Amino acid sequence: MTSSDEPKPDYLEPPDLLVMIDGERLQPARGTYSWSADMGNGMVEAIVTESFAPPELVEGHTPREVAPDTEIELNFETPPVNYEIRIWNEDGMIKNIAEQFRLSEQRGKVIYEVVARWEEGEVHYAFTVNVIQ
Repeated sequence: MTSSDEPKPDYLEPPDLLVMIDGERLQPARGTYSWSADMGNGMVEAIVTESFAPPELVEGHTPREVAPDTEIELNFETPPVNYEIRIWNEDGMIKNIAEQFRLSEQRGKVIYEVVARWEEGEVHYAFTVNVIQ
């Protein structure tokens, strides 16, 4: 296990996610994750990190203003096996879990968490938008 001051080896870095909102890039905050790598010699190296919940992760971020018909696309550096989208309220509670973005059902500030799973582990990403009329 490495100390928090030492850089992690590349093979223990989970894939990045880039969120595209109507063609514009948005870099989500990476939250909690667990990741492992087979070292090829019978050994597995793993890392587990914990973070704040999504409302706290995006607290200092300015929400991207979007219309209800805006398209949100997830571009993973490496495609996951699966993922789910969690919608949080500002009180730190999950309001809904979905498989796709439905901005037409939302109003005002919306906090999204994307939980993606690969064979090597699971990663939580968070971002916020402001759905306007």
